[in-house]
Amino acid sequence: MKKAILSLSFLFVFALAYSQDYSFRFGAKAGLNYSDLKSGGGYDYSLYHGYTVGAFTEMRKASLKDFFLRGGVNFSQRGVTYSKEETVNKYLEVPIQLGYKYKATSFLNIYALAGPSVQFRMYGNAYMKGFSDHEIETQKFIAAGEANIGFEFLKHIQLEGGYQYGFTPDYKSSSFSGNNSTFNLTVGLAF
Repeated sequence: MKKAILSLSFLFVFALAYSQDYSFRFGAKAGLNYSDLKSGGGYDYSLYHGYTVGAFTEMRKASLKDFFLRGGVNFSQRGVTYSKEETVNKYLEVPIQLGYKYKATSFLNIYALAGPSVQFRMYGNAYMKGFSDHEIETQKFIAAGEANIGFEFLKHIQLEGGYQYGFTPDYKSSSFSGNNSTFNLTVGLAF
């Protein structure tokens, strides 16, 4: 399923690239994220407050009207707290999302985005803290899905909220698997 979604996203990008009637916008964003861990076994995790900063590009084909494709690169700090121990990691995220924009007024657009995200752990804690013998390892590669809703003011200022869920685990051992669950709120500027 993950491979099919990624393949369709890349095919969509290439199909738009062959067309002559497309336009690009670029932007930057920054904000806060709140991550949690979803796993079985009744473990009690505390919500971790992190941050995200990144750059994005939007590609729109004129004949598709309100639809667009957004790709980007984000640097994100996420973590988990278990047994009063914080496990913190920094990630490089590469999302590819299909979007739809609705013009509400002359100065306000409402948009929605959804798609896959490939994430690489850059540095941080190699093992989840709070467990004995460093048994739960932090994964270096994560596949996730992401959905966002946003408001765009004056065609340039974006306020966006979203949810991200890991398809593959952030933390794993022979008897444990924990997937990331993150809410985010960002402010962006598009040109």
